[in-house]
Amino acid sequence: MTVHTAPFPMFLTDINEAVNVILTAYTETLSERTAVNANHAHQLDKLLEDVRAMEIYLKQKKEDLRHKLTMIASALHTE
Repeated sequence: MTVHTAPFPMFLTDINEAVNVILTAYTETLSERTAVNANHAHQLDKLLEDVRAMEIYLKQKKEDLRHKLTMIASALHTE
């Protein structure tokens, strides 16, 4: 039984092409993941900014409520 084999240089060319295809696919995948990660980081930054703004707003509302309750308590003590 004889096995037909390609000449060695042709074999190396085929291997080189296969490796290039794999590396190209790997590079594209890494590039896509990097873009997704950058997008997620941007979204998290925006979310954190919104949360901080909400925290400031709620602290102000809490302080306003505390002030109003103090005024009500003072009014009740003077009556």
